[in-house]
Amino acid sequence: MASRFIGVEDRRAPGLYLELADAESEPYGRDRAPQVAGRTGVTRATWWSNQHPDRDDVPRRLAEFATLGVYELGAGFTPPTVPEGVSGLHFATTPRPGQGVLGGDVTNGLLLVLISPGPRTRARPCGTGGTSSTSVTSPKPPSPATG
Repeated sequence: MASRFIGVEDRRAPGLYLELADAESEPYGRDRAPQVAGRTGVTRATWWSNQHPDRDDVPRRLAEFATLGVYELGAGFTPPTVPEGVSGLHFATTPRPGQGVLGGDVTNGLLLVLISPGPRTRARPCGTGGTSSTSVTSPKPPSPATG
């Protein structure tokens, strides 16, 4: 029987819509997620509990949230009106591919890092120049020998 697993690398959704919600995962999944998932243009939906609320090891620019809703988008999506206690973020896909790969294991976590470019005069594709990073799952080329 052929595997039904579709790796993330195989999907190139035109957009992504995120909701940062005060509600816990169970009520969010029961009440809010079906409303958003049923909208025109939503192709996949998932939601995740915040496992480390009130972190102070990284600077916070967004308000804390209990649940993250993640929606992959196709054509025709327009962001819904958000109820109190929910913030929505709508992103368009860029041509730059993701870093790293996922194996066939079950995904048991999600780390979200949102990066805002500086002024438009300083904007550049993420992952280029002096602040480029390499995913822990991406093989890093060996450093040249120094003599």
